[in-house]
Amino acid sequence: MSVLGQLNPKLPIRIYGAGISGLSLAYYLNKKGQQFELHEVSSKSGGKIQTEENEYGLVEQAANAIYTNDIVQELIDELELKTLVVPKNLKKYIYLKNKFRTWPFGFFETLMIMFKLFKKIPAEATKNTASVYDFFAPLLGEFHSRETLSTALQGIYATSSQELHFRSTFKTGDTSKTYLYFLVSYFKSKKKYNKRFGASRSISFENGMKEFIKKLTSKIQNKIYYNSSPELSSDYNNIICTDAFTAGVLLDKKNQKLSLLLKEITYTPLTSQTIFLKKPLFQLENSFGALFSLEKNFKLMGIVNNNALFPKRSKSKIYSYTLIGQQNDLTNELKQLRGYKPENILAAQGKIWKKAIPIYNVERKMIIDSSKQVLLPGTLLFGNYTGSLSLRELITSAYEFVEGLKK
Repeated sequence: MSVLGQLNPKLPIRIYGAGISGLSLAYYLNKKGQQFELHEVSSKSGGKIQTEENEYGLVEQAANAIYTNDIVQELIDELELKTLVVPKNLKKYIYLKNKFRTWPFGFFETLMIMFKLFKKIPAEATKNTASVYDFFAPLLGEFHSRETLSTALQGIYATSSQELHFRSTFKTGDTSKTYLYFLVSYFKSKKKYNKRFGASRSISFENGMKEFIKKLTSKIQNKIYYNSSPELSSDYNNIICTDAFTAGVLLDKKNQKLSLLLKEITYTPLTSQTIFLKKPLFQLENSFGALFSLEKNFKLMGIVNNNALFPKRSKSKIYSYTLIGQQNDLTNELKQLRGYKPENILAAQGKIWKKAIPIYNVERKMIIDSSKQVLLPGTLLFGNYTGSLSLRELITSAYEFVEGLKK
């Protein structure tokens, strides 16, 4: 569970932040009949999850879909939302060694990896401080542990395998024996998760993610205070559902030790830019999109093929793609793709996030562990930096936390 801290059952609840973490907690508290108030410093709810629209189509400022489980699906059903399901047969590409690939390894590389699966995992690869690169390098080799894993994982974590803390990324799996044993135990745990929480699928909504935020907000509308951020009070359970730095600012007066720790958590800056073209990017047809290797120092980290994901909301002869990367204008990075010409751009619209995604490195893990030791009674932390990064896991954590409360 990603909610850090314990509620004092004798005190009322005050939630700070109406992003997905705060909204989810508020929804489940309201459903259970718990009294609370939700304060949002801006004039709208949803946090980073916002949808805009122009004459060519929808522009998502952050997540364009939710990867579901039974808990998320139940929430969507309760909100009476109609969903668009991402087709299962779409290809997923990585751009590696100047080619789009669905499988990154050559024939002989695959054979060597299969042979190494029986190799015992070195002790240094399983240290508490080990990165994803450290763990997989003996199995995959230097290049694939650095480039291929970074490419595959940056779609979620937006950072390199050398930066990613292994145990924060792969929370299950027995590392005491061989790589084969680890992978078997890891996928068994995933199967156990699916058995508990149900099958997953990627979904969105006809008018974008704003539909989800709008409906979720409507269920607790009379308990949200906009343009409001009162000081933390010992008369309340203070549940802080903001980014780590903002949480640190809120805690300046109440808990300076925790405040300083949270301000040290680092975030990756990202740009999300949706472009509308007269002609498609032919190499991405019938695909989810592509993730790009750090190998050539691309500023572009990924492309989402919006037409393939949600054909029902695509306009005729207009081709929509969302670019994710670390540069204000990412369109220059498309020049190597077949079918792309600058004159084909009808429109480009995006959002720059200075603090987009917390970096799941060993420093974050150490800060979170230290934070648990200095959390004062009645103060709780919940956000995408506390242990769950995806929307699915944040919603699931909110559900489990509230279900564990005594009414």
